Amino acid sequence: MRVVVPIFILLASVIVLWGFDVGSVSAVFAREGFSLAPPSESGGEFSQGRIIAGIAGVYILFTGIVWWSSRAILKQAHEIKSYADRLAESLKKEKELSAVKDQFITMASHQLNTPISVIKWTAELMGDKTIARDLKQNSLPTIAQAADELASIVADILTVSEIGFRYEKRSAATLNLLTLTHDTVSALARHASMRGVGLEVKNTASDAAFLGDAFAMKKVLENLIQNAIHYSNGKGVVAIEISETNGLLRWAVRDNGIGISKEEQSRIFEKFFRAKNAVERKNVGTGLGLFIAKTIVEGHGGTIGFESEEGKGSTFYFTVTRNSHPVSPPAPAKKE
Repeated sequence: MRVVVPIFILLASVIVLWGFDVGSVSAVFAREGFSLAPPSESGGEFSQGRIIAGIAGVYILFTGIVWWSSRAILKQAHEIKSYADRLAESLKKEKELSAVKDQFITMASHQLNTPISVIKWTAELMGDKTIARDLKQNSLPTIAQAADELASIVADILTVSEIGFRYEKRSAATLNLLTLTHDTVSALARHASMRGVGLEVKNTASDAAFLGDAFAMKKVLENLIQNAIHYSNGKGVVAIEISETNGLLRWAVRDNGIGISKEEQSRIFEKFFRAKNAVERKNVGTGLGLFIAKTIVEGHGGTIGFESEEGKGSTFYFTVTRNSHPVSPPAPAKKE
């Protein structure tokens, strides 16, 4: 089309030049009544057919130029509209994100009050000389639990600050899911022990390598394992299993805790949502852990889900694509 239109305009221009010559045009305007008789001074023949062809050529030329110009204008208009639509969508997302951030700040501020108040009250109790030493000693686990809850809230705040509410994988490296799991379990072992919960890891995958963001995927494991510990019945074992099937790595954590009611299961991955039985246990939380986990897993091209029965426990799992050919780290540069 880009070649045809210029040729079309060029042919129309030739017709115009052929239809109108200078002598013919001058003669037409010189004679009264617009007589088409050949003028004696023109020295050449002047036919009505050439005049008509010239007029037609002008019309065709004008039409071609208008069509070509309008096509360019329409293209520019389409580009402007497309840019305006993208800008409007971006502004909409920014507005939604701003509202979510405001909601998060309000909720986090409210949640922070509980552990801070517990720590403050217990510290005052420890400083009271009239209180028996045994009672003070029994209050130490309360401080430790409140500190853990405070640390969990701060961790969620830092995670949101780092990756936002819409995770996009910025960097990827070859990671080992089993290694990440062991590191996370080691970091949470004391926390689990204080709650009377054991941690077990089972691996049946021949190769647990995958491409991912180490910081983000570690947050997924932390959130899922911490939830399993928090909502256990204070006894038993939180079992973690890594397996593989059809090129996918499957990671799962199972607890024998409070479970999730069927009525609330459809909302479990919503941001800021906390199940009724979790709130009743007065476990402090932002309601962002599972939302963050889902966002990160899906950002890695994986899927996340769960199975749960109220009063009997839950199993949360996710899958990521296994990297069957791990990338070897670059060899260190030789010093000269």
